[in-house]
This record gives sequence, structure tokens and C-alpha cells, in this order.
Amino acid sequence: MSGRTRAGVAAAAVIACAALVLIGLRGCRYVRARRSKVLVIAESDLPFESGVKLRKGDAVRLLLPNSREVAFWCVKGEVGVFAPGDAELMLRWGEKPFRVPRLKDIPRPDGSFGVEFDSYIRSGGINPSAEREGAELMLYVDDYCVLLAEGRISNGMLPVSVAVRAVSSTNNGR
Repeated sequence: MSGRTRAGVAAAAVIACAALVLIGLRGCRYVRARRSKVLVIAESDLPFESGVKLRKGDAVRLLLPNSREVAFWCVKGEVGVFAPGDAELMLRWGEKPFRVPRLKDIPRPDGSFGVEFDSYIRSGGINPSAEREGAELMLYVDDYCVLLAEGRISNGMLPVSVAVRAVSSTNNGR
């Protein structure tokens, strides 16, 4: 093999190794999402209540009786985002772990525009809790209400109370 060919092979090997490392690093978030805890909720389990403790990067997937999924995960608190007491950890939610739904413009009858998440999950709002340090997130999926209540952070873990109940179709946040 000539010197020029060896150099070309070596350069290709270095580029291939770098590409594999980058792909591996990007793929880590997908592997973690597959390892998230799954709570399967049957209609007979309602009203459902449970508690979980999450570290930064941990996720939980709720599989509702209607086969829809609600995922929530723990992230480091962000500056400028509602976080009671400037929490160091906070929750995010979506249809799949680590995928926050996009916002979309919604025309209003008066001609103005509002925004809502482009998701089958409807947000009922974020309420600061007077009884605990964190917030309460109320989410609606068809005829189900999911309540996620953050607790006091301890040892780098965020305790979350999870409650799921059936609601009438006239009160589901639409």
C-alpha cells in the first residue's frame, strides 16, 4: 500500500470513529427513554394514585385505559420558567418521554390568536401548591384527568404524586 492510500484509510477510520461517537451520544437520550418506568392503568384501577421519585433525566410513561400515553420527566430548573421557590428540579410532560409538544396558534372568535400545545394532551394549568414546595400540573386526555404534584426535593430526587381519574366529556379542558 502506498503512503497516500494509508493516509486515506487512516483519515476515513478517524472520521468513521468520530461519527460513531456522535451517533452514540445522540442516541443516549433515546435509550434512556426506552428505559423509563411504565405505569399501565386499567379502567378498573380508577381512581388511580401512586408516587414516584425522579432524578434529573428520569422519565415515567403512563399508559391510560384508552391506550393513550402521557409521559413526564425530570429536568433541571430553568431561569425564567415558572418554578416555585426557584426549584433545582422540575417536571416536563408530553406524549413521549423527552419530547415537549410544540405550541400552535389558535384563532379566537374575536380575531386574535392564542396558543395551545399541538397534542392530544390538554393542559389544565400549573398551580403553585400551598401545601408543598412544588407545583401541580393538571393534564387532560380525552375523558381522563392526570394530576402530577411535585413534592419537596430531597437528595437530588423530585417526589411526584400521580393521580388519574375519569372525568365527564364536558369537563376535559377542551
